[in-house]
Amino acid sequence: LIDDNKDIFLTLINSINFKFPKLVQKIIDLVCMLSTKNEEYFREVMRWLIQRFHNSKKEIDQDKLNQIITYLCNSIKPEKVFMEFATIF
Repeated sequence: LIDDNKDIFLTLINSINFKFPKLVQKIIDLVCMLSTKNEEYFREVMRWLIQRFHNSKKEIDQDKLNQIITYLCNSIKPEKVFMEFATIF
């Protein structure tokens, strides 16, 4: 799944426009739904998301970042999200 669809999911993540919270939520939900089927893919997706947040520092404030983390935690177990964050940092 990762190798075959990597471009699609990178495009989805890179297309996140932080000015449109509903769209952000839908993209996060979709990516999380697909990534929970494969642990390796989940880790890769989390790395891509964190990289996207890092590259978008100017357009994303703390409130938007908190909202995205909430979307992640609503789509996936919060413990899993934060454990993955901890392994990346």
